[in-house]
Amino acid sequence: MTDTCFHGKSSSEALHQRIYNLAYNLRNKHYFSLSTHSRMTHNYLEGLRNLDNMTLNTFKKLYENNLLNNTFLAFFGDHGMRFGKVRMTFIGQLEERLPMMFIYVPEWFKTKYCSLFNNLRTNSRRLTTHFDMFSTLLHLLNLNNERTHRHGMSLFHEIPRERSCEDAGVRPHWCTCNYHLSATDNSTTKNNLASVFIKHLDTLLKNHTHKCSKLNLKSIISSIKLLSRNIKYTEHRVVIKVEPGDGIFEATLRCNRNCSTYNVIGDVS
Repeated sequence: MTDTCFHGKSSSEALHQRIYNLAYNLRNKHYFSLSTHSRMTHNYLEGLRNLDNMTLNTFKKLYENNLLNNTFLAFFGDHGMRFGKVRMTFIGQLEERLPMMFIYVPEWFKTKYCSLFNNLRTNSRRLTTHFDMFSTLLHLLNLNNERTHRHGMSLFHEIPRERSCEDAGVRPHWCTCNYHLSATDNSTTKNNLASVFIKHLDTLLKNHTHKCSKLNLKSIISSIKLLSRNIKYTEHRVVIKVEPGDGIFEATLRCNRNCSTYNVIGDVS
């Protein structure tokens, strides 16, 4: 793991300094900034500890110098670990699908727009997506004349408690609202699921046969039956190991009520 240097500082330090400088230099102007920090953490979970104090000090400096009085600050991730030992755990599976989101709100806003802030706080316990954050940013531009959007709801409005992944625009493979019923205990079903999964992977790679070998199933790591609100079909989340290469892949497969056929839905992890 490396953190490239810029004029005697690590890229992480340089980015945090840029964040502060931007807020200070534009403190009396309207501005928007999106800073992406991934070098230390994208593939290395252990790198997070190197950023703790750096991030804390940057936020404290912004706050203590009154640079957040007229500023909303969102601190968020785009996804969790995509591979490795942590990703193979149940918590790792959830974290891949549930990136964090923290939002700092100026004190005066909490008083002046009490109902909006209360909705925002309520929504911290509701199903939300980055589409909603986008709608929230647009809402901030004009609090008195919000427009509706095709994707996402402003977090200043209360998100329905019963909101589903389908309502929120979350594809089935990334949905964490389905209940995990049990391991798929029927060996024939497990083998059928794995066979369909392998064929799907080969289809994805069919235009790259000059670079990629044909994949074969080495083992079925897990197969979990999911309970969905929609009783018209059954879903299984399957993790397999393939050869050559010992690659590990995860997908969600769906079948109709009598489960005569299976199909991979959405993306492959």
